[in-house]
Amino acid sequence: MRIAIIGQEEPVYFSPFLRSIIEARPKEVVLAVIAGKRGAGSHPKTFRQKLENIYALWLIMEPCGFARNLLLGVWQNFVRLLGPLGACLDKRSIYGAARKYNIPVINCCNLNSRDFIERLKGFSPDIIINQTELLLEDEILSAPKIGIINRHASLLPHFRGRLASFWSHAAEPPEYGVTIHFVDKEIDSGPIIVQKKYSINPRMGYSKVLDILFSDALSLMLEALEKVQEPGFAPIANQYQGTSTYLFPSLKQARAYRATLKKRRRGFKS
Repeated sequence: MRIAIIGQEEPVYFSPFLRSIIEARPKEVVLAVIAGKRGAGSHPKTFRQKLENIYALWLIMEPCGFARNLLLGVWQNFVRLLGPLGACLDKRSIYGAARKYNIPVINCCNLNSRDFIERLKGFSPDIIINQTELLLEDEILSAPKIGIINRHASLLPHFRGRLASFWSHAAEPPEYGVTIHFVDKEIDSGPIIVQKKYSINPRMGYSKVLDILFSDALSLMLEALEKVQEPGFAPIANQYQGTSTYLFPSLKQARAYRATLKKRRRGFKS
């Protein structure tokens, strides 16, 4: 199988996940596409919105999780500044893994551009693993032989959209799961390949929830890659019609989540 990987650099969860796929199937990954950096929150237009976004992340991740993510981001930026000298220290980036296995790399933030799609088709991918926030149009969706697949941190069709793992955790009652699904033009609406439900202590902080949901992300993706190659494989229909599409939480919603988490923890102590 010829695999192309498309991702945005994010040193805590997403880049290490894509690296693990490259490490597991280095001879099958024919291309790595880096579509810029993945933002941790929304896309603020003003300085005040940016501050609110940071504070919302602080509330969601709690101090320890926020600090860990911040430090990993600072470390990865330092490694990048070292250039070739930092290659031996780079254990988290997509680019570093691609270089390690001599996999071609394309930097492109406009995945729907004709020039990029022509270059992509030149690698004749059977399947594309996409872990970006970008919406894809018909021409790139039809580029791979089998299709484009995505890892989504909820039990689709529930909690479609951004930060699905957070909304799953914040829900009452919470619901935890991961879905590997085909990508289409809508948001998280493509047919389902693999789905796994998790039993997680709802009193855990969100960063711990993320750790658990990413702990066997590689095994789920490898299972999905095997399934799509099976003769006669038929994915499960994604009954997304009528379900909500979620956005990055507002400051009000982040505060409401912290209040919910405090109630859960108080209930455990009592």
